[in-house]
Amino acid sequence: KRMDEGFRQIDKRFEQVDKRFEQIDKRFEQIDKRFEQIDKRFEQLENQIDRFVRIMVAFMTAVFALIAAMIGFMFWDRRTTVRAAAREASEPLLTALREYAKVEPKMAAILQRLNLL
Repeated sequence: KRMDEGFRQIDKRFEQVDKRFEQIDKRFEQIDKRFEQIDKRFEQLENQIDRFVRIMVAFMTAVFALIAAMIGFMFWDRRTTVRAAAREASEPLLTALREYAKVEPKMAAILQRLNLL
């Protein structure tokens, strides 16, 4: 009888230990679920960051394209302005040289060689 009582107490202890292990298992399951939720949240954040990076790359590409277009326009505008200014400056000078060539034969010969007379 005494041994039976001892075995019963040991069985009760094992049952208590089993219940504790079940509780621990449930707790680990809850922790696993929480980690899954955290993993999903990290994936969402990664997707948002990827989307943000793509938007930034597109924005930077557009900005660089606009800058390149503006620089190209500046060079084109500068070249056409310089040509027009040179043409405007050369016309009065050529007129003056042609008038002087009427009086000076050496100047007339030079202008004829350059096809400016």
